Amino acid sequence: MALEWKPDPRLAWRQVSRDLVPAVLNADGGRLVPWGLHTEARYLREALTIDPRRQALSEGLLPNGIEVGRHVPLSSLVFHAANFPSYIGAPLESDGSVWAGRATFGWNDWTVDMDQSPDDSRLRQELRVGYGHALTHVGRLRRQDGSTFSVGRGLRCTEALHSFLGFVRGGWCGPALLSGLDGDDRVVWQQWSVRLVSPAQPRPSIFMASDPELLARLAPGFMARLNGPAWGETYRRAVALFVAANRGVPIEIGIILAQSALELLAWSTFVRSGRMTPAAFKDWSAADQIRSLLDRAHISRSVPPSLVALASLSGASAPGDGPERVAYVRNRIVHPPRNTSLRKLSSPELVDAWRLMLYYAELILLKLARYKGQIHSRIDDHPTLVPWR
Repeated sequence: MALEWKPDPRLAWRQVSRDLVPAVLNADGGRLVPWGLHTEARYLREALTIDPRRQALSEGLLPNGIEVGRHVPLSSLVFHAANFPSYIGAPLESDGSVWAGRATFGWNDWTVDMDQSPDDSRLRQELRVGYGHALTHVGRLRRQDGSTFSVGRGLRCTEALHSFLGFVRGGWCGPALLSGLDGDDRVVWQQWSVRLVSPAQPRPSIFMASDPELLARLAPGFMARLNGPAWGETYRRAVALFVAANRGVPIEIGIILAQSALELLAWSTFVRSGRMTPAAFKDWSAADQIRSLLDRAHISRSVPPSLVALASLSGASAPGDGPERVAYVRNRIVHPPRNTSLRKLSSPELVDAWRLMLYYAELILLKLARYKGQIHSRIDDHPTLVPWR
């Protein structure tokens, strides 16, 4: 068994048998009992070939991964992150090498030390060639008071880390290959699997290499929203829509997904909270929903000057108003005009609308997390403070 990166990250298996009808994997799907592990996992077979020596070669994947070991109290849980951005962190030392690779953050009674690979420069060079995948960071999750925790609690934390790290990067990055350790740092449980990971293409992101402390500033509020009873599932879904939209290929899908995230956030902000009735909310246009979200978060409605194509867009009914313009672009994509003489939207107009809509979604998610401080602006491409105090 091995972690394979192509065509997508997955846990793969291969069996070679002298029996032309292998006794273990003789079907395209079922339950696999790996050799010597005394456990089982669901498998899918993708290929079966017979080589010249009349050996049967079976290959496939374990779609849900596999667990190894016992569910006993853990003192820490080690995870790996793939394709997470580089940063200048606290100093680390190993085998005579020193590098600035540690970022520490926490929430409630949990703390995480996330360490960048000492081979980060080499990994980044290789990733730039094919924009594939690499394990760039390793993290350790602990309770702040040093107490033990169950495997289930640790798994729930890694699920939350999947959303948190994905939002910060603007693309999915794990966690993968989990190892649970006891009080003597012995591995007592493992989960061999990898969550959704986005390829290493550069993506717009709030994160800056010079400011890994953003993780510590954001984690408490983000995790409180994500794990809270009122917002938890809505916030997680909005983050997932944001990350999917941030891929931007094709750009039209990115715009549609970004508006879906904003509509979901508006519904929870104004209807689920009891501030207004569903009937009243349905009377709002998409632009009204976005505008109301921005006003509540003290975010400017105007189109940023750097988005020249969107600022000069003709056809929008509210010149100078960002929500009206991005909603207009989205409606042109989803509801093609009956008037065939209406010109097609240009690529710069689509890109500007995508950038502004994701900027809105990004800021609303940060506002809900009660974040304060600086971020990297996808609009102006430089550090900027969030617009609320």
